[in-house]
Amino acid sequence: MLSDIGSDTAEQYGLAFDLPDDLAAVYDNSAATSNASTAVPPPRTLRLPATYVIDRGGVIRWAFAGTDYTTRAEPADIIAALDGLN
Repeated sequence: MLSDIGSDTAEQYGLAFDLPDDLAAVYDNSAATSNASTAVPPPRTLRLPATYVIDRGGVIRWAFAGTDYTTRAEPADIIAALDGLN
């Protein structure tokens, strides 16, 4: 399990992109409305949802990456991929 706080891994895999200024302004306004107590502006880098199953040798054995942030890999598919490592 990897938590990619700074988006470094997402950038290395080509799964992160910076918002253009006009779209970032929309996100900034939306975040300001929903998080009025937050003084720090939200990051302008978005990450695509992705799940990888990587073997002990560092080879990607299964991957899911999508452009729709509401869609994630199915747990059953991940478990099947993990079972396939044995």
